[in-house]
Amino acid sequence: VSAVLQPFDTLRTRLQADATTGTARPVGATLRAIAAEGHGVSSLWRGSTATVLRVGGGAGLHFFSLQLLRGAAAGGSGQRPQWVGDAAMGGTARAVAVFAMCPLTTVKTRMEASGAAASRFSYASVPEALASISRREGVRALWRGVLPALGANAPFSAVHYACYSRLQAEIARRRPASSPSSPATNFAAGGVASALATLALPSPSTRCQRGGGIR
Repeated sequence: VSAVLQPFDTLRTRLQADATTGTARPVGATLRAIAAEGHGVSSLWRGSTATVLRVGGGAGLHFFSLQLLRGAAAGGSGQRPQWVGDAAMGGTARAVAVFAMCPLTTVKTRMEASGAAASRFSYASVPEALASISRREGVRALWRGVLPALGANAPFSAVHYACYSRLQAEIARRRPASSPSSPATNFAAGGVASALATLALPSPSTRCQRGGGIR
């Protein structure tokens, strides 16, 4: 799914990059500019390898951390944590994933922005990008933008998981004991939880990961 949707991510990053340099253009003009950078339409998939690695690895770490935290909070008693505990677990699990995947996020952002504000970045692969950034700018540069990324993602996940857990608990309380949970109900609970957690925005970290702004 991440690879299929990569063009939208590339477009978003480019629009943000151009806006910070005062060269903002309409969406159509930006798409044409990306496609004209030597690789045609395939330029829209720039950074897709880093995206897949980041999303897959991040999801794995997120749910692994969440399960560990849930087990520790329950203490083996089987009782569900309260909403404050749910928020803490959701935010912490997401923070672990964001911090661990930040080097891949930095590479992804630079690959997507290549040819515009970050024209000096040209990487043939993710390993080369990681090695190049570490060698030229130091290892710390791989975590550039991690603070705004944590600030955008951890609160979102905290609110999302707290809402989702409370909705699931309320649904379970109202549902007959003999009636199993349905995929549609779980989907609806996730959708409502996501709608309630949309205040967290990822854009503050983009400029930092391209090489400027907050460290």
